[in-house]
Amino acid sequence: MAYAIALAVTAILLGHITSAKPDAAPVLVTPEAPVSPAIGFELSLSAAASDIIVNTGQAQKLDPDHPPFSGKFVLDAGNPRVALRVKWKTPPMAGEQRFAKLSIEPPGQRTIVHVFDAAGDIDDVFELPASP
Repeated sequence: MAYAIALAVTAILLGHITSAKPDAAPVLVTPEAPVSPAIGFELSLSAAASDIIVNTGQAQKLDPDHPPFSGKFVLDAGNPRVALRVKWKTPPMAGEQRFAKLSIEPPGQRTIVHVFDAAGDIDDVFELPASP
């Protein structure tokens, strides 16, 4: 009988030692926000500017003395928007509207054109349509 008890205890211990052990606490992996590719843009102004800033989450200061104004930016896939700030070199005359035309060229998609206009300096945001 002592042998049976010893054999049972040994079997239980061996079973415990050789059984699969659960991993440590599961690691939760949160997916990163999708990163959109760099998108080409071109900006046309109706008058000379002293300050130009294009912001898609990271501000880019463009040199107002060296047109044409073009480059690339990356849009936030969760909030695709472009903020534009233009300070004119000379104030507009009474009743004069100034504008900035922004052309965005997403890879594999049609060109998107948006016109910002104001009676004074431009400080506005364009929210892009959701990708198909």
